[in-house]
Amino acid sequence: MEEFCLIISGGELSGIPEELRRPACVIACDRGWQHAAALGIKPDLVVGDFDSSPLPDASVPVHKVPSRKDDTDTMLAARRALDMGFQSIVIGCAFGGRLDHTLANLQTAAFLAARGAGVRLLGKDTEAFAFTGRTRILPRKAGWSLSVFALSDTCEGVSIRGAKYECEKISLTNAFPLGVSNVWDGPAASIIQVTPVPNTRPKGLAARRCLARVRDINQPVYEPFWSPCDQKRNVFPQRFKCKKA
Repeated sequence: MEEFCLIISGGELSGIPEELRRPACVIACDRGWQHAAALGIKPDLVVGDFDSSPLPDASVPVHKVPSRKDDTDTMLAARRALDMGFQSIVIGCAFGGRLDHTLANLQTAAFLAARGAGVRLLGKDTEAFAFTGRTRILPRKAGWSLSVFALSDTCEGVSIRGAKYECEKISLTNAFPLGVSNVWDGPAASIIQVTPVPNTRPKGLAARRCLARVRDINQPVYEPFWSPCDQKRNVFPQRFKCKKA
């Protein structure tokens, strides 16, 4: 499995599969550190404004930011993961609770996908994958449905294979739910999206992001900080100066 960063968000508490419990780095977001404790996972870093939880104990590095900011706590963690060079990111406890927070996490996934990362979001009865210009193979899950959505204006060249409703090189838009509620027709389904589509977004950003969703049917000035994640990867982002030991 590709080296990945596990971000534990502050949505509804949900499990982390065993195969995802060995990340290169764990970043908890605000009350996500309490979810991490409940899951038996120790974060390498906790970020947030801590408006929804107390600060964790001193055994974990903490990056506390002002509550008046543009980024959500999960977006702060996402930026941090990109700074450290991760191109595979898992966001746990990403769904449930407030709808606006769930939508914010989906937009965070789109932000990461626009920068070349593959993203997997986990919830209690939902998993989602955000990606662009690549193939995602999803093994069949009994009792689950499969949906594919465009997170950007248009996704061209989308193919779905191994599902009841297959398609080849179609267009999906974020204004019509054409890809909702599909089902597997074999041991695995493939979602392929390969064709760039220019739009009105700033240059340098990918113009298309796809979201494959599987569901169980039933800007302030930040205080410099350092975390063990940097030491693990021997990466020290230019945006932050590291404290000397």
